[in-house]
Amino acid sequence: MREKFTILLSALLLMQSGGTRAAETIAACEQLEMVLPDSASRELGQRLAVRGCRAVLRLEKLFAIDISQPIRVSVCRDMTEWHRRSGRPWFVVAVLLDDGLLLQPPRSLGRVDAGQALEHELVHWFIRRRARAPLPRWLEEGLAQKLARQEMPPGAGTTALPARREQLQRLERRLCSGHCSPAKMAVDYSTCLRLVDLLVRRVGLARLIEALPRLAVNGDIWQVTIADVRLERLLFDR
Repeated sequence: MREKFTILLSALLLMQSGGTRAAETIAACEQLEMVLPDSASRELGQRLAVRGCRAVLRLEKLFAIDISQPIRVSVCRDMTEWHRRSGRPWFVVAVLLDDGLLLQPPRSLGRVDAGQALEHELVHWFIRRRARAPLPRWLEEGLAQKLARQEMPPGAGTTALPARREQLQRLERRLCSGHCSPAKMAVDYSTCLRLVDLLVRRVGLARLIEALPRLAVNGDIWQVTIADVRLERLLFDR
């Protein structure tokens, strides 16, 4: 049996008409709404919608969150719009904003795995609603990469993991201040992923997700226990 959202999306695409420059909004599924820059982006929108809807269904179960209003995913018309709306550099292809997810224009998305970038930002959406308060960036980025099933770039995972608080705090400052190159970002993001992998191996994914509200940056995360073990020991006792 074909997925309901695929049939819905195909029907809506067939009903679209008009010029190629008019923006199009597609109700991809009950949980996701795609906003495309023009009708020429329909094929890209369909691929992203199918990937995104499948990811949302998986993440709803994992985080035990039911979506009441569809998540809006907007694809920019050009890089000028991307820089204006996102404030991110060219090597960041997707971002989660207050009003939904924003992706670079179709021409740029054709050079990357746009579906995986979409999944990554959808994981951010679920993490933030589960935590209900800002988390440490290293934790959120690492968990987003793990749940989006992203792999580390070759050579990016060779640096030593932080062995004490001060080293982890330096990583956190770099993540919060932004990266000046994709290579440096890849190294730091791979460190985030390896830290989360370490936590998952020690306490399990379900317990880590359950602990997210207690790991917000507005509290003392070092006193938080997961599976009766303090976070500091889980990270640094190796």
